[in-house]
Amino acid sequence: MKSPSFHKPLSLAVVVVIGSVLGISIKKGWIDSANSGASLSAEWVRSPEQGSFPYDRSKQLVRISPLAKLQKGLAELPRTQQLLWLASRAEVAGRAEMPRLLRIAKGKSDMERAIATRWAQLDPEHMFANTVSNDLGTDDIYRVLFESWVKTDPHAALAAAKKERQRPGSDPWLYPALDELMLSAPSVGIEAMRELDLDHFAPNMRSVSAWASVDPRAAARKVATLTSKSQGKAAMKEVGKTWGATDPEAALTYAATLTGELQSALAQASIRAWTKNDPEAAAAFAAAQTDSEFRAQLGKGLALGLANTDPATALAWARDNLRSAARADAIGEVIKSLAGENVDKAKALISEMEPGGTMNQAVSELISEWSWDRSVPKQDILAWIERLPDAETRDRAVMSMHSRLTKERDGLIDFVTGEFGHLATENMIRSAAEQKTRRDPQSAVAWAKSLPADRSELALRKVLSTQRAITLGQQ
Repeated sequence: MKSPSFHKPLSLAVVVVIGSVLGISIKKGWIDSANSGASLSAEWVRSPEQGSFPYDRSKQLVRISPLAKLQKGLAELPRTQQLLWLASRAEVAGRAEMPRLLRIAKGKSDMERAIATRWAQLDPEHMFANTVSNDLGTDDIYRVLFESWVKTDPHAALAAAKKERQRPGSDPWLYPALDELMLSAPSVGIEAMRELDLDHFAPNMRSVSAWASVDPRAAARKVATLTSKSQGKAAMKEVGKTWGATDPEAALTYAATLTGELQSALAQASIRAWTKNDPEAAAAFAAAQTDSEFRAQLGKGLALGLANTDPATALAWARDNLRSAARADAIGEVIKSLAGENVDKAKALISEMEPGGTMNQAVSELISEWSWDRSVPKQDILAWIERLPDAETRDRAVMSMHSRLTKERDGLIDFVTGEFGHLATENMIRSAAEQKTRRDPQSAVAWAKSLPADRSELALRKVLSTQRAITLGQQ
């Protein structure tokens, strides 16, 4: 988090010095009263719509509260003087005065942060209870609070969050709290995600790597307690990156005791890190595993690690050491990784493959990555697909284009109608016909009949069935 102006509270002596240097003389009566602790009385003023005399005082005068009066007077000062006054008050104020100061500073982010920082140092639990119950908190204020609190007592912060979480309604403080817990105390942050039942939360996991550099086994064990698959997978990858770089055999031995996505995440991240440092040792370890499922997980990670420096070697290793689906998955991951950096190299490697399951998987991964590059016209991608030697491979490739085509309003309809429409699968033709009918029912039949024979009959049947469904739905 960037340190804002006056993020650290100023001492009263520093405030006085700054005031002297700037030649600031704050003599407003309302500020003198506020600084001395005197109570401020309400004030009656003319309302904006007040007419000429005579007038009805009860209708033409409005009451300004002490707080509004103070805010109004403060707003009339230069910003530097506003900040100076609030900083000086925050320096000497007790916790009971902090809510009022925060209300006065409302809408002025740097001033709010200065007061929030001081309040969090005085009594974070009091600040949390007051900001929540009185609706004083903003995302920024809660981050200031929890950034300070979790560094001094993360368990107390979690206990307060659990207690407050029992109340109904939205929790604007929740994600700032969890973000700061994960950054400063990841062990407690993981407890919070589990105990507060936040399976959908996606925190920054970089602190897990730092934790794993100190005690990787403890980090892995804690991560394994997460109930969310996505959270556990993301956190275990961070453990694997660090553990695999320092003690890969220990990391992989522990990974073998896990199951499912946690095993996959730790195994692949660890062996990828190992491959960067010692590819031969990593490859020998993977090849020596007798459990076929575990070896497949290692193979995918190893192939990706090798792909960073030598994609051809990665593909050769996968072909020689993996079988069936594991081989196809590993090769597909290599092609996908390479396609994100160099599509031409990925296409060249595919051109050397034999038609079949492995090539189909590789082509699908390439198209899935390539088709989202908006700088490449989809016609160029379709032209490349058309040149593929195997019909099944072409079908798999076209299906991988489906997401891009459906993201464009008439993308699927234009594809089925255009020069590469002969590549469309039957499901694509049906989907295009249904879209056309629902958007333009008057011309849908003519559109279907105008298609080439290889698409026309199927499209027409779908147009007619969609029209019947629309008619029945309107009755």
